[in-house]
Amino acid sequence: MGNVFDWVQDEFKDGDSKFENDGFNIIMSENDMKKSKVINIRVEEFPWGDDLVIGSTF
Repeated sequence: MGNVFDWVQDEFKDGDSKFENDGFNIIMSENDMKKSKVINIRVEEFPWGDDLVIGSTF
C-alpha cells in the first residue's frame, strides 16, 4: 500500500523537500515526507509518450 500523488504546479514552501532528477524539480511536503519511507521516481513509456511515475511505500 502506498500514497497517491497528484501532479500540481506549486512553489517551494518552508518545510518542503526539493529533489532534482534529469532536469525535473520535485517538491514534497513535510507531511508527505513523514508518511513515505521510500519514494521511487522513474520515467516510463506510455502510448501518449514518456511520463514520470511516482510510487511510495510507508
